Amino acid sequence: MTFLPIVGRELRVASRRKFSWASRLVAAAFALLLFLALQLSYRSSAGPGAIEFDVIKWTAFVLALFAGAFLTADSLSEERRQGTLGLLFLTDLRGYDVVLGKLVSHSLLGFYGLLAVFPVLGLAFMVGGVTFTEFWQVLLVICNTLFFSLTLGLLASSLSQDSAKTLLAALCLNVLFSAGLVAADWLLGLAVGGGFSAGLSFASPGYLFAVIGGVRFPEFWPCLAVQHALAWVFLFAAARRTPRIWQEKAEAAVSSTGFFQRWRFGSRNARLAFRRKYLDRDPIAWIVLRDRWLPRVIWMFTFIMIVPRIALLLGSYIFGSSLGGSYVSIIILSYSQTLLAFFQQLFIAMLACRFLATSRSAGALELLLVTPISARQMVRGQLAAMWKALAFPLITISAVYLFYVAVSLVPRAGSSSQYSAFYGVVMIVPSLVQPFTDAAGLTLFGMWMGLTNRKSSAAISKTMIYGWLLPLFALWFIQLLFQYLMVSRSGAGLRAVLMLNTASIILYLGKDAFFIFWSWNRLTTRFRAAAAEVAIPASGWWKKLLPVISPLRHGGNFSDAGPGGSA
Repeated sequence: MTFLPIVGRELRVASRRKFSWASRLVAAAFALLLFLALQLSYRSSAGPGAIEFDVIKWTAFVLALFAGAFLTADSLSEERRQGTLGLLFLTDLRGYDVVLGKLVSHSLLGFYGLLAVFPVLGLAFMVGGVTFTEFWQVLLVICNTLFFSLTLGLLASSLSQDSAKTLLAALCLNVLFSAGLVAADWLLGLAVGGGFSAGLSFASPGYLFAVIGGVRFPEFWPCLAVQHALAWVFLFAAARRTPRIWQEKAEAAVSSTGFFQRWRFGSRNARLAFRRKYLDRDPIAWIVLRDRWLPRVIWMFTFIMIVPRIALLLGSYIFGSSLGGSYVSIIILSYSQTLLAFFQQLFIAMLACRFLATSRSAGALELLLVTPISARQMVRGQLAAMWKALAFPLITISAVYLFYVAVSLVPRAGSSSQYSAFYGVVMIVPSLVQPFTDAAGLTLFGMWMGLTNRKSSAAISKTMIYGWLLPLFALWFIQLLFQYLMVSRSGAGLRAVLMLNTASIILYLGKDAFFIFWSWNRLTTRFRAAAAEVAIPASGWWKKLLPVISPLRHGGNFSDAGPGGSA
């Protein structure tokens, strides 16, 4: 028997995918554009390459840390849902054959992406301001973190067959190891009174990546060895568990009197009342909202997001800069808010993708389309369900941002009332509108991704990457260029700040408007064709160009008649 046959087969399949080759070009272009933008913005700062190196290395580290959640977390669970995992073990294959095959096939995109980013890190190193020791340590830790994350995703994939649960489990485990262990050591040091002492933090990729740099870190190799050994432990546990999980029965539902059942679906009377209210009037909204754990988790994260912001703002206003204006508190708030915003957007994407993706993979979507429910009613029903789930969190966020702007307008000692007034006028509109436009754009785009992808994990990953992450970096890149042009021409005065904030608002609202109208057009005109996997005919100006571009492939026949022309 060939050694590791699944690994060889998966490598051959992956080598034929176009995206396996295109991903390297995309990653390299993205890193190079980021490097050029930072060069233009911080070219006069001390340490010419240090800022570029820090930004690119942290971007690569975060992507490597969460790669397992989006690449390997649904690898084994997908086989289990489809019932094909047991067929593999009817042969002479072992658990390590399957697990290593999944690891290799699903890790190629992440490895190719990092391989393309490393030369750009080398450019920052050649510009200056970075030591050689820091350079090779960063590359080694990022590679080890990618392996750690991918094996952790495989372990999470072996624990459940639900794609949303495995994705969430992988993300939570990554956050636990990268930040939770460091927080535990910090709390333990406060309790003992001896300050922070690294103990559990040796197993944290985030701690190791944060401490390496210009200062020599003597525990570098022990930390790296502990994390690498943990990655192999995760891989071994997944390989040991895989031959047994296909024999396990489907995850049994919790009893109707259990706590988690009541938390997810409500009590028996609440379920009956909810069914009477929605089933006849809007059955799609009833299907989407009957499982309430995602909306409640979104509410929880919204509460966690707004409390620290309000506390820090009030502390800054009441007690002065000693509490709210400290550098440490600002950094902690910034990183925590970014992480919480990521999870909030992720849960919105999961809620938007789940119904259409699971219905399509189970074959239920085509059955729904032969009922009196039309495609537009399905789209509007899910939008109504999303509004009901997200209305309270979005209104709360808008109110908090409005409160934030109002408190910022109150003059304080040493602040410019003119600047505060201008800043308040510029920021009051996005404070009220932007949370709704962000959620609407991500919801509609997530619905289209759920409709065009059979796997929920693929739909969620594409929604987060194409609908949130890449546009966010693109807008940030444009903001850096605009800031460079404004400061070089008119200086860093009040007018430049006002114009920069206005341009940022226009860019963000324009991004949301594009996703809203583009996704709405696809959902309302191509729903049936996408659900039936029928080739969608071209329309508009593009239809006139296609016969010229590829006459041999399409034969010049682009009739509007046929399936998928309208919903």
